[in-house]
Amino acid sequence: MLSKSAEIILKHLYKKEVNFEASSNKENETAMLSMDEIKSLLPDSSHIHVNQTLTYLLSEKYIFNRLINYPYKLYDKDFSLNKFVIGDKGISYLKNKKYKLAAQILPIVFSVVGIAISIIALLN
Repeated sequence: MLSKSAEIILKHLYKKEVNFEASSNKENETAMLSMDEIKSLLPDSSHIHVNQTLTYLLSEKYIFNRLINYPYKLYDKDFSLNKFVIGDKGISYLKNKKYKLAAQILPIVFSVVGIAISIIALLN
């Protein structure tokens, strides 16, 4: 599971990607987010926290950088050149998040119900 900050970034990038695919004016629409736009999404987070979150998402290939030489790294010489796009792994994470959560919760629920039934059966 990713942090809330990472999920906010992924959701916003996914929204931009969907808007770009649905747009009839592809020359004026973009699926990329700049560093400044991402930092404005997380106003309460420090710059180092945003940078580390982006570094993690890049290294795990949830997102990628538009720069050819730095597809999964931050270009730290000039941060204004970094523009990020969601990758297939990021899209599949957002789509399968509910199923992963259900897969973690359902076994616990079944165990608790089983224990409750066992205790009731022992008391009778």
